[in-house]
Formats: sequence, structure tokens, C-alpha cells
Amino acid sequence: MKILFIGGTGRLSSDIAKKSVDIGNEVYLITRGSSQRKKFIDERYNMIYSDITNISETQEKISELQFDVVIDFLTYNLEDLKRTLKIIENHYKQYIFISTATVYKKSREKEVISENKTEVGNDKWIYAYKKYQCEKYLETYFNNRTEKYTIVRPYVTYNQTRVPYPLAPGNPLHEFSIIKRIKDDKPIVLFDNGMTRTTITNSKDFANGIVGLYLNKNAYNNAFHITSDETVTWRNVIEYIGQYYNKQVLIKDLKINAIVKKYPLYNPILNGDKAHQMVFDSSKIKRVVKNFKCAISLKQGIFETLNFYENNKEFQIIDYLWYGRMDNMCNSKKEKIFPSIKSKVQYMVGYYSLLFNLFTLLKKLKNMVVK
Repeated sequence: MKILFIGGTGRLSSDIAKKSVDIGNEVYLITRGSSQRKKFIDERYNMIYSDITNISETQEKISELQFDVVIDFLTYNLEDLKRTLKIIENHYKQYIFISTATVYKKSREKEVISENKTEVGNDKWIYAYKKYQCEKYLETYFNNRTEKYTIVRPYVTYNQTRVPYPLAPGNPLHEFSIIKRIKDDKPIVLFDNGMTRTTITNSKDFANGIVGLYLNKNAYNNAFHITSDETVTWRNVIEYIGQYYNKQVLIKDLKINAIVKKYPLYNPILNGDKAHQMVFDSSKIKRVVKNFKCAISLKQGIFETLNFYENNKEFQIIDYLWYGRMDNMCNSKKEKIFPSIKSKVQYMVGYYSLLFNLFTLLKKLKNMVVK
């Protein structure tokens, strides 16, 4: 099969692209060619260097190509979706939309989430709601078309560069910051003492599920979450990092309201998702993809992530804006030594919550003006 990845080098998509080519598919990647992601490009891929937001450029580069499956990791809202569907029109048989399991709108806290029983339309987090809008649009768009669509809803899915932690840095390439705090015996913030039950899936396991949906007739015009059967807690993540480094992790337990009051940016992330129990019924994907199972335990996967960071120093990037926020919430002493003036300024902006919240507001207003 010919598989087109819109994305393909990210922390969710890179293992799927590799799995796809490993099992004999012809894999194409549309990417802007980020220098930070070159490490995750396999020489067997057919690279299409283009910005997906540039319709005419991308259409031209795929004009002579036909794909069995297009898998889209870079659509976050209706505008993105309509643009991408226009670009790939008449070039594919199956379109796989990567949504999110945060679209679910549970009726009760301890509900085990099921595709057939749990309502969708989470309106407490704009990210989740926009993905939900995309899902609804796909139902209409493909109503009278010969092509098929499949919706895939990952929950917290991590790989060798992602550290699954609910209050992680905003930049996904800066998550070594979490590891750094533990290595340096600095406290880490958790809520509910870290005991909220959740589901965390390794991207290699996720990849095994998603490749089974390629041109699978039982997946057509259908939605699936692909999640581990292992129920864990946020505390488990932090403690496994501590075990790897032989450290007794210092945990600062805070009420969710206290976190949100100090740093409002965490409100939708926590109250719209991470502060709630998230346990999934995986029977639907197992019925459609025979022999699918998640084999990598959280502890094993976290240790693999930490091994990657230890062996790839160029990825050991510290987010000083995030570090400042964390020190503020933990009542830690302010850092005194910084590698640059810029890093010191970032740390101070993060540390002083009023300054950080003003900075966040100005950044949001700037983005609104640009759009």
C-alpha cells in the first residue's frame, strides 16, 4: 500500500511511520523539514517537503501521486480540515483523521469510556472541542463519497521524547525539563497526590493498532480509541523516573483550584481532561484489528524514554519559563545560575505568576491579530 503521512516525524507519528514501512508499505511524508526532527526520518521514506498550509504548493507536489491511505496528524480545527481535504481530493481511498480521546464527555467520573456508549463533545477544553467539530464535519463530508474515513482517538501517548506529565512544558521538545528537576532533587507538582487513575499508551503499541486499520473495511466511516489496558496514575510516571535515577522524588501536592488560580493556562488542561479519571474499554479496536494488544508497560516505556535522553544529549533542552512556574508553585528557592540572559528572563517571567499571565495574554492577543 501507499501511505501518505501529513506529519510523520512527531512524537505520536514517528513510530507509526516506521512501523508502516517495516511491514512493507510505501511511505510518503509531507513535512516542512524541521531540523530538530531529522533524527526521526527513515531513509526508506519518500519525502515531500512542503508546508501543508500552502494549498497550491502541496497540491502540485502530490499531483501525480495516488495513495491508498492518507493519515493526518496536523489538523486541529475545521479550517485545517477543509484545507487538507481540498489538497488531497481524488488522491486517496481512506482518510485517517487523528482526533483525540479528550473529545469524550463522560456522564460520571468513574465511567469506563467506550466509543459506543460515551458521549462526545467535551466543551471544557477548546482543543478537544475543535477536534470534535472536525469529527462531525467528516460524517457529513463523506456522506456521498466513494472514499472512506476513519477517526482515531489517542489519549496520552508517549514515545522516546515525550514525558507523560499533566503539567508539562508547552514546547514538546522541552520535556527533558521534567527529568532535570528530578535529577536535581527539585520538587514536582501533582494534584490529588498524583493518584488520579489514567491511561498512558506507548507510541509503538499505538502504531500496532493503527496500521491494522489501513484499508480495513470494518474501520470505514468509524471511530476508535487506541489505548493501553494498563491503568496507572500520574504519580507512577514520576516515581518511575525517580527509580531510574535512584532518586526519592519530592512531590508537592496542590489542589487543582490552587494551580489554576495561580496559572489559569492549566484550567482547560486539568478541568477539561487530566484531573479526571480516564479509563478506556479497548474491545472495539481489538475486534477490528485481530491480535492487537499493548505489550509495553508504563515502567518499561518510561525507562526507554530516559535511555533516549541519556544517549542523545542534544535533546536535553531546559524550558526556563516552565521551570520558573514550577519553582513558584513548589515554593522553591529561585534559580541563581543561568546559561544566558534570555534564559534568566524566561525563568523570571515564569516564576512571577502575574507577569507570566500578562505575558500569556499578550501572546494570545498577538496571535489573534496575526490571524
